[in-house]
Amino acid sequence: MKEPQRMWSVTTLIGAGLPKPALVGWAARCTAEYAVDKQQVWRPMAEDDRDEAVKHLAGIRFSASGKAAARGTDIHKAAEKINLGLPSDHSEDLQPYVDQYLSFLRDHAPKFIMAEAPIYSRAYHYAGTLDSIVEIDGRVCVMDTKTTDRGPDSPKRRPPYPEVALQLCAYARAEYVGLAPAQQQYSGSRRYYVLPEDAPTETMPEVSGGLVLVISPFDYQLVPVRIDDEVWRAFLAVREVARFQLDTANRVLGPAIEATAA
Repeated sequence: MKEPQRMWSVTTLIGAGLPKPALVGWAARCTAEYAVDKQQVWRPMAEDDRDEAVKHLAGIRFSASGKAAARGTDIHKAAEKINLGLPSDHSEDLQPYVDQYLSFLRDHAPKFIMAEAPIYSRAYHYAGTLDSIVEIDGRVCVMDTKTTDRGPDSPKRRPPYPEVALQLCAYARAEYVGLAPAQQQYSGSRRYYVLPEDAPTETMPEVSGGLVLVISPFDYQLVPVRIDDEVWRAFLAVREVARFQLDTANRVLGPAIEATAA
């Protein structure tokens, strides 16, 4: 029996292969705001152990991003239960987001063809878990759901961001949908999927476009996303850069050359 295929996740490939200069500014601002607002926390720490205070401040950006990721996960779970007609039993602070999701359902009456489905590309060695494939107004689209705590009048930028096109294009062009739960593993913070040779799959449904649903406590937006050949070529380029970062870079440098005696 052949060894299971290991496939980097789509989001890992995009994260490793696409420059994100805005994240540097976000991380700096996040740390600076905390340093100004929470001096009573880190100053006593610094007086006792400078290195520990530096470590604490350096990790603030991960705490902020972790909270956002947890919120997104909880809203995805609530949406999935709502779609199945089950009680969503979400926390009270998520209710404004759930209300906006219900507004989307009423306004657009989507027909869900797939949800939370693992996808695989054996040809290009990537995998992922798509949020949903929906039919809206007669068009079948691959859709991703993003959340934000910022309202439509926020001076700060909010989703969607352009890289969602790479994500949706990769999902749409995968050859297979898994019929069993995905096997996900990690190499450090990088996620990959393991696909056994005999894993049950079916052909990926054909889709005609992409959509991103952005939900805030104040509104929702349904935004069309291009997944055409130009975007596909861009994803393949990002994938190659990511392959260098994740694999090839570990093998390009040899041992130092020793000086030869005269």
